[in-house]
Amino acid sequence: MVRKQNQQQAVIYRCPTHPQVTSSNPNTKCYICVAEYKAATEAAKRAEAARRAAEAQRAVALAAQQAAAAARTLAARQAVAAAKQAAAAQQAQQAAYHQVAAANKQINAAWQARGVAAVARKHAAHGKKS
Repeated sequence: MVRKQNQQQAVIYRCPTHPQVTSSNPNTKCYICVAEYKAATEAAKRAEAARRAAEAQRAVALAAQQAAAAARTLAARQAVAAAKQAAAAQQAQQAAYHQVAAANKQINAAWQARGVAAVARKHAAHGKKS
């Protein structure tokens, strides 16, 4: 928050990014900046979880190809090992899918909080109490 003085000599702090947000406390965080930061953080988490899911899918496809090649060209023992590898990759893919689902829930909650903040801003602008 940036320090400003009004005509009655009271100190008012404004957010440098969102000047419509004011506070009498310099340690207060701008609620719009906080909501934007949370949304960006959740989007980054979601992108990382999606990257892990894609990586796990590639590992499943590779393991399946290796299992098929091993079954055609190598002994049955090698095919069993590749199948175990494919099963492990499948479990990793499922875990990544659940991470993406959890990240999506967090993002939805962040967007809902952003909507609540928008309603509160609108009410504050019109002098209503939320």
